[in-house]
Amino acid sequence: MRVEACCQRILSYVLPLVDEKREGICIDVGVGTFAFYCEMFSMLGFKTIAVEPLPVEGVRVLCQYDSITLIEACLSDVNGTKTIHLGNAAAGCDSNYASLESDWFGVSTETRKVQSLTLSKLLLNLNARKVTCLKLDIEGAESTVITKLEGLPKAWLPNIVMFEYGGGAGTKKTSQDGWSPKYLNATMECLRALKECGYNFSIMIDNALDTEARIFDLQSSNLEPDSIFYPNGGYGNIIAFRDFNIAQNELAKVCAPYYEKSNPTDNSEANENLITISATEEIELSKFQLHQTREELEQYKALLNQTQGELQQYQSQLHQTQEVLEQFQDQIQQAETLLQEYQGQLHSTQAELEQSQSQLHSTQAELEQSQSQLHSTQTELEQSQSQLHSTQTVLEQSQSQLHSTEVVLEQSQSQLHQNIAELAQKNSQLHQSEWELERTRFQLHQTQAELAQSQAELAQCNSKVEHIQLEAEQLGSQIGQVQGKLEHSQSKLRSSSMELKRSHSQHFQVIGELEQSQAQQRQTEAILQQSQSQKHQFQNELKRFYSQLVQVQEESQDYQSQLVQVQEESRHYQSQLNHSQEELERSHFQQQYAVSDRGVESQMPYTLLVRDAWYAYQSGDLKKMQHCLQESLKITPISRTESVVNWLESFCQFSAEKGQPFDTYSLTNSQEWKRLMQGRFTVSQI
Repeated sequence: MRVEACCQRILSYVLPLVDEKREGICIDVGVGTFAFYCEMFSMLGFKTIAVEPLPVEGVRVLCQYDSITLIEACLSDVNGTKTIHLGNAAAGCDSNYASLESDWFGVSTETRKVQSLTLSKLLLNLNARKVTCLKLDIEGAESTVITKLEGLPKAWLPNIVMFEYGGGAGTKKTSQDGWSPKYLNATMECLRALKECGYNFSIMIDNALDTEARIFDLQSSNLEPDSIFYPNGGYGNIIAFRDFNIAQNELAKVCAPYYEKSNPTDNSEANENLITISATEEIELSKFQLHQTREELEQYKALLNQTQGELQQYQSQLHQTQEVLEQFQDQIQQAETLLQEYQGQLHSTQAELEQSQSQLHSTQAELEQSQSQLHSTQTELEQSQSQLHSTQTVLEQSQSQLHSTEVVLEQSQSQLHQNIAELAQKNSQLHQSEWELERTRFQLHQTQAELAQSQAELAQCNSKVEHIQLEAEQLGSQIGQVQGKLEHSQSKLRSSSMELKRSHSQHFQVIGELEQSQAQQRQTEAILQQSQSQKHQFQNELKRFYSQLVQVQEESQDYQSQLVQVQEESRHYQSQLNHSQEELERSHFQQQYAVSDRGVESQMPYTLLVRDAWYAYQSGDLKKMQHCLQESLKITPISRTESVVNWLESFCQFSAEKGQPFDTYSLTNSQEWKRLMQGRFTVSQI
């Protein structure tokens, strides 16, 4: 059976019957990359929640367009963070296989930290009153959520619970992958938990051929795997109901379009002869086209060899030009070295001149500094006296703050008594209803936290009082320090007057040194004029070298432009060759399709468009891929959601046939795929 399509049809049929007024919410846990149940919930008019730790861009666009609440987290038994194991492309070319279980068959060694919520925390955050449907597809971790249903209030139990079982390449017979003993036991734990919660009428949908929807009652069942699952079962969904059931014949009508039977082996002889004749004609036409393509290929090879010979000649000429250019660069470097030596001599001469001038300025600055120190000493004396008065003022303010702190302490104690009274009042309201019981527990924890905070604030107030007393003692010690500084300032004043006398004697010595530095300056100016004349000579030689370098660079650019032209011609021939090979493979695929899929010629244009889209994707032409997939939607009778699934399966198949890797994640996150999905969602909403 086609599992996802059939389950969506069943839910779309029963949900309006279970909750006619749309009073509850529908939760899609594990949205994935296709078969979006949250889209169906929203279209039925239910308030919808999508829970997905690694949403693709298409899911974000869908949730934004359909007003679906998207929660980027996983459901588990932990509130916080969990390690999720990313899906392995080799396990089905699908990023849907990401799982919290490290031994799940479809995961890789790459991991990522994601946000995690319990089901009760999720419902509390959503302020949920009623849950109509809970859908779970979380790759082997379904039991960690379903077994917690027993601890929820009865008002929060969903009317419908759907979860996935099995999976991978194994079946119930082989006991591999999703049917290994660990995951089979987890599936049975889910059924036992649902039975304990009062769920009864249940439906099983399996993807095995020649199977139909199976109905069983959880309350009367002995919960043995052999009595519930098919022997050849692969993977599927179980839908469990509370206080609701549907007749067997009514369910059969709903599921009939999604049954898959084994292909019959008898075909009429006339159809076989007709297909054989048409296939023979197509083979002859393909052989003729192949012969023409080979002749063109030989011509392209000859042109390619000629182009490669010319390319080698251009490369040898370019090598010679580069050698000449390197010689000129060596000569330029020698000239620059000489120029740098002369510039260094010039800078050293200027530095000596500046040093003489700086000594004169420093002497004057020292004289001014001595005078400023005298004034600053007098200013410090005045400031010390003002600080003494301000310290006394601060002491008085500290005493007033001590009184105000005692008032605040009394207010905190009164607030503490008020909080205790409020706590007693809330405890009296604890037994009103089961619904208020859960919320009052959370409020009780909050009130206790506030009580602890009030006690902590009371302790802080006591510490502040002690701190203020310490500050008062420190202020007394600071007054003694200020008096010591005052005496030290007076001693500095006497030493500054002695230094002023010494600075007058040093002033006369500086005047003599200044006259010597002026004589040295005149000698330096003469040397500077000689170095400038030599600098002009080197600049002229440098200009001559630069002109020769420009000429060589122009010749090199001509050779490079010729080389680019040859490379463009080579790429053009290569693109023509690739196009011919693509046409050849397309005709070969068309021939194989005609022989293997007899009687379904009407699907040939659709299949060819999907294959053309895959070729465009492999060559990097994503716009052509988008156009081909859009055109294929116009000529296929299947639904748009099934078309998207068929595209991904076909791309995976074509890549496997060619031995090429296929990354579903990069494809579904490309801009062209997003535009294609946006167009699909717009049509679906209308």
